[in-house]
Amino acid sequence: MPADRMKMLQDAFMATMKDADFVADAKKQKLDVAPEDGEYVTALVKKIYATPKPIVDKVTELIK
Repeated sequence: MPADRMKMLQDAFMATMKDADFVADAKKQKLDVAPEDGEYVTALVKKIYATPKPIVDKVTELIK
């Protein structure tokens, strides 16, 4: 995805998370809203994908 579109989507998401009506509705439904920005999520995904294969295999085995 082009970087400008990604930034637009990330900005729109964060704006939604701060929207008073959205926050009020989430509270009404007793939902916790704790958004993370795109940089944080990107770093988290990279960290997950860097997990060594033996660990992934062990976790896979444990959850079967």
